[in-house]
Amino acid sequence: MKGARALRTASLAGVCVAMVAGASACASIAGLGDYSSGCGGGGCVDAASDHPGAEDAPADTASREGASFGDTGPEDVASSGASESDAVASGDASGDDAAPCDGTSCSAHTSVTTTWTCAKGGCDHAGGVCGSAEGCYCTADSQCPSGKCVVAAGRNDGSCGSGCTGASPADGFQCALASPGIPAACTGATFAYTPANLSASQLGALSPVGPVDLSCAGTVTYDGSKWGGATCSQTLPSPHSITQSGGPTLDVLAFRSLAIGSGVTLQLSGPHAILIAVFGDATVAGAIHADGSAGASNSNNAGASGPGGDSACGNSTGGAGGSSHTSGGGGGGAQTRGGAGADGVGGNGGAAGTAFSSSGTTPLRGGCPGGASGDWACTTSGGGGGGALQISVAGTLTITGAVSANGGAGGTSSCASAGCAPGPNNTYGGGAGGGGSGGTIVLEGPWVTMSGAVTVNGGGGGNPDPALKEMGKGGAGAISASQSGAPGTGSASGLCGSDDESGAGGGGGYGYLGVSSGKTGNYSCTTSLLPAPVCKADKSGCLCVADSDCATGRCVNADSQCSGTCTGTGAADAVDCASAVASPATFGCDEGICSDVASPGAACTAAGVPCWCTSDANCPGTACVAWSGCVAGACTGTGSGNVDSFHCALPR
Repeated sequence: MKGARALRTASLAGVCVAMVAGASACASIAGLGDYSSGCGGGGCVDAASDHPGAEDAPADTASREGASFGDTGPEDVASSGASESDAVASGDASGDDAAPCDGTSCSAHTSVTTTWTCAKGGCDHAGGVCGSAEGCYCTADSQCPSGKCVVAAGRNDGSCGSGCTGASPADGFQCALASPGIPAACTGATFAYTPANLSASQLGALSPVGPVDLSCAGTVTYDGSKWGGATCSQTLPSPHSITQSGGPTLDVLAFRSLAIGSGVTLQLSGPHAILIAVFGDATVAGAIHADGSAGASNSNNAGASGPGGDSACGNSTGGAGGSSHTSGGGGGGAQTRGGAGADGVGGNGGAAGTAFSSSGTTPLRGGCPGGASGDWACTTSGGGGGGALQISVAGTLTITGAVSANGGAGGTSSCASAGCAPGPNNTYGGGAGGGGSGGTIVLEGPWVTMSGAVTVNGGGGGNPDPALKEMGKGGAGAISASQSGAPGTGSASGLCGSDDESGAGGGGGYGYLGVSSGKTGNYSCTTSLLPAPVCKADKSGCLCVADSDCATGRCVNADSQCSGTCTGTGAADAVDCASAVASPATFGCDEGICSDVASPGAACTAAGVPCWCTSDANCPGTACVAWSGCVAGACTGTGSGNVDSFHCALPR
């Protein structure tokens, strides 16, 4: 009696593959002499056709399951296949059952068609199946070290379903970059350098707050003692005040990280210089202003200087116009000198403020005010000096908005008095105030980028009353370190002069701008995986340092950063983890092995090669006939001519 074998199914890493019984012509399977030699006798017929005596033959429906092949990985998608009985072949019409099969073809278990598998995750199809050598991506949170799989169009949106809850950024396997796992960017947790104008002990005494994100549109104010305005109800730091030798008191404001959003202005004022210390990254998309205020008509007091301005100015303050004159005030000096005030009726303009004898960056101090006008008709005051601002970061400082410590403009006169002026008004207008000089801005960190505007310009000199025709013109403030404030214009005559007998103020000098990038960085990539990832050389992101850092299980040592075991090669993602790809073509048997006599016991080398038993356990009710694929003692069947298509002995 001859037995046939049932159809089987197997699960391959998310791919359900049916194991089919293929029909192979007798004596036509190359190299299988034992099998083909039995196809003689009364000839063969289609095993599925009706046949005399078939109803008397017992069907062999024994299950053949449990074989393993291919790299299925731990996240195979379970598939169940239908199992149906093979057709039962009985003897021929004459009752001859010595032949192993009937007709012109014989039933044989063959290996599966080409399949593609993922060792982990799956392809972008329902259930994660692969239709070709596609890329493999996570299909569930459980497949990622970070515990979060991120859905991406064209990668795993067809296979993830609700099993992926992560959000970008992600690695090359679509696992979320989070802790545990590889963070998306480096973080400067502590200072690896001592900021200017601080000692190491002073730095160590700081207690940063935050992270702080000022994103509520509007103006946030700090006046040297308290915060106000659009603070977004966040906790903001109290000042840590430090005495500077030869300069103003320094208020240190310490943040864990700081972001000033677009549409937000941080307005700084008060008598003290300000140092913003950020123990991480800082971004300024909005604005920070530490400017001096403009002068005013009918006032002897200069406009308010920015924080830390008007400190130990001496001759750098712009000179005042002469008493009982209509002359203008001189501009204040800083890194460059100010411009002289113009002469007016009855006297000379104020002297230009001199340049500083030493830098305003250490100690940190701001600019100096411009001088007042002469007091004929009224006095008009000069503008305040720009403030002093230092921003020191442990991580990356990015400025796309505006940061300024500009000097204030000189006041414009709004008063006049009758006199001998020959002009149509028969009046003398008062002189104008001088502009304040620019202040100081210091920016430092391991990585400083500026695409916005950072300015320490001098304020422009004021003008006499524009309602009068008898007037000069204020001098421009300096806008670079190669410029001084421009002088004002006015009458050069002593008494009754032409229509420009009212003197204008001189412009303020340029301040100090110091940018120090490339400081020693102390970046870190927070993760619970060990060893910890490291930062890229440009501080833009992190790199794996061991296979355990990667969702794909392989780290590529492309940047020579590995401190653990890295076995990845070839293409890598942004964090140097090897990119996942589909495995090569896989052939297999649901039971037994392929009868490739050229390499018995090896994996199948092609589709269409029959599967043969490898032990008696594969042949219920009979025994596997020994062949080169059996291990010693596993196959006890005899009679190479009396075997079925699975190489099991045919019962007699």
